[in-house]
Amino acid sequence: MTRTIPLALALALCTLTPALADFPTHYALRGDAGSGSLDLLDAGQTVIRQREKLAVKVALELGEESLELTGTLTRSGDVFRGDLAATSGMAGGLQQLGIAPWKAELSEGLQIGLELQRLGRKLNFVGRASLGPRSAANEATIRRFYEAFQRKDAAGMAQEYAANVRFSDRVFPNLEGDEPGSMWAMLCESEDLTLTFSGVRAGERYGVARWVANYSVFGNKVVNVIDANFEFDAEGKIVRHVDRFDFARWVKQALPGPARFVPTSALLTTIRTATAFQLHRYRSKQAK
Repeated sequence: MTRTIPLALALALCTLTPALADFPTHYALRGDAGSGSLDLLDAGQTVIRQREKLAVKVALELGEESLELTGTLTRSGDVFRGDLAATSGMAGGLQQLGIAPWKAELSEGLQIGLELQRLGRKLNFVGRASLGPRSAANEATIRRFYEAFQRKDAAGMAQEYAANVRFSDRVFPNLEGDEPGSMWAMLCESEDLTLTFSGVRAGERYGVARWVANYSVFGNKVVNVIDANFEFDAEGKIVRHVDRFDFARWVKQALPGPARFVPTSALLTTIRTATAFQLHRYRSKQAK
């Protein structure tokens, strides 16, 4: 079991469903090529809301060059994809790329990932939304959750969840109720798992953190950096939970030679099937 559990632990992209009015629609972007912003143009309807389409505007500063893009992205599984057209010219070499649209892929979460590609050029950004005034109580909840995780105390983790909690990632797309607690209990049985966490920040309703998991898959050492997103109910319990990480980086670390060339969709389907069966078997065993 300990060799297969890390597959589920490592893969994370989630969908949350907050109320329309109070979630921010502006994200600050940063990446190796520069910085900028992303705005959701259909006001109040956010990236982490379960939607099929998103109208977006991206403004980037890439050194001495600038780029503004707009378009509509369509849900494709766990991400939004589509074409973004330039609405302002770029200086220098980027202007020579012509009028071909930028292919965009946007992940979901309070901390989003944005990938842009055009004519062989790729730009990657991480975006973060403002969480508003800080809540010491909600930040303490997040810390207790990860401190329990460090002790492999799944019961302690589950205590920070609301009874109607929903958890969703690329492997477990829709866990709710006591199912997320069972998942963490299963993962806590991994003997070689260790983790650290940092960057805890929470407002009155939403929170974020970063945790780093160290483990092995098929004898390959993995160091996985995961961005976590939380939503809290009126009692301060976690009612939604999302984790996000760099899947391509994980594949390079975890999977041996030929497996790295398997299409992502086929790889995820295989892992989802295996981990769903594993969780079902674990829950059945615990119920006896």
